[in-house]
Amino acid sequence: DPCTDLRACKLLGLKTLVTFFENKPRYAEAVLGSRRITGDFDPRKPGFYPVACAGIEVTAFLCESCGLRGPNGAPPPAELPPSHRWAALVGTRTSFDECFSAVMRALDRHFDEVGGDYMGFASVRDAVFADVRDALDQGGPASTVERSLKLAPGAWGATTPDFAGFLEKLPASSRAKRLVAAWQRRYFVLRGAVIGVLK
Repeated sequence: DPCTDLRACKLLGLKTLVTFFENKPRYAEAVLGSRRITGDFDPRKPGFYPVACAGIEVTAFLCESCGLRGPNGAPPPAELPPSHRWAALVGTRTSFDECFSAVMRALDRHFDEVGGDYMGFASVRDAVFADVRDALDQGGPASTVERSLKLAPGAWGATTPDFAGFLEKLPASSRAKRLVAAWQRRYFVLRGAVIGVLK
């Protein structure tokens, strides 16, 4: 019941869900559309998890990551979390919502990748949260978290079939250029048969 689950992060859990649906309808509709129950509910049937409850858990996790609450609803810790997480989570007025959107998209994609079901949702959630912690610990803005999770940027559409990552660009072959050239990483987005390479 999402109403009782809201105890985990109070009204912020509802606010981030509403913001996700209002500001990221492309992603939100893709997530909701793929999680509808067809026929009788079977907790072992792949493809379903409660999106609203998942969103509340994501908000609670992000609150823990920036020190607004302790683990499992405990009071905020006495010591502040590492400051390199702050830019991604609270660096701007929209940072928290951008992180929420990225985590929801990563969660939904990983759920599909493993053929998840309702009973196995917790293991999918824990795996994605571990990846997000690593991304937050690298520092940088919310867009860095999105790239670390290998999510395509917003202009490239909804969760599937987008995939993003990094390519290594080899130095130039001539000796003179090789002396000044370095291995350069290039961010790419794959959608179907189309690939875009971004600086």
